Amino acid sequence: MPPFEPLGEFSRRNLALGVLRGHATGDVVGYDEFGDALDLHPDVNRKVIQDAVRAAGTEFLDVDRQALEAVPNVGYRIVPASEHVRLARGLQRQSSRALVRGHTVVAKVDYNALSPEVRALTEATARAFAAQIEFNRRMDVRQQRLEEAVATVATKQERSDDEVAELRERLARLEASIAGEQEHSNDTHPIRLQRPAGPRHQSPR
Repeated sequence: MPPFEPLGEFSRRNLALGVLRGHATGDVVGYDEFGDALDLHPDVNRKVIQDAVRAAGTEFLDVDRQALEAVPNVGYRIVPASEHVRLARGLQRQSSRALVRGHTVVAKVDYNALSPEVRALTEATARAFAAQIEFNRRMDVRQQRLEEAVATVATKQERSDDEVAELRERLARLEASIAGEQEHSNDTHPIRLQRPAGPRHQSPR
């Protein structure tokens, strides 16, 4: 296929997915590399590249269990598994802000300009948004408490591991000290071997 012939979105997605699968977790894949793989200019065709990577990112997450996050003006980072919670929390905050904006839109409407039917629908929608916002707030508090509890357990575990390591080090130093004292004692007070007692000779009378 000639390089100037446009690729379908499905093909671009597969090419971008191949680029991602060629990297390890934690790597940052730049727009230059995606541009080379897709035969697109990393700056001029930035939007096309982003669309292809986002499409590839869906399968990358579903199949490979790998998530992506955008690195502004650079490319995309393959997020380690230990950071998925952080990434999810960021998305949750975005959705919460979107809910607040949606509630504002229906709550700040001029109800006098609405028919009774549309007004009833608008009020019901506003209540639904408010209920969802309150539910998210409660879940956020619970999740925060859970994360704090997990962090406390992890800290205790790390502290316990440090204490065990310290005890092992102290034990090793003690054993080395005891061994040194024993060696010094042997040098200072050498063990004298006694000659075996032989038959006693009686002097002639």
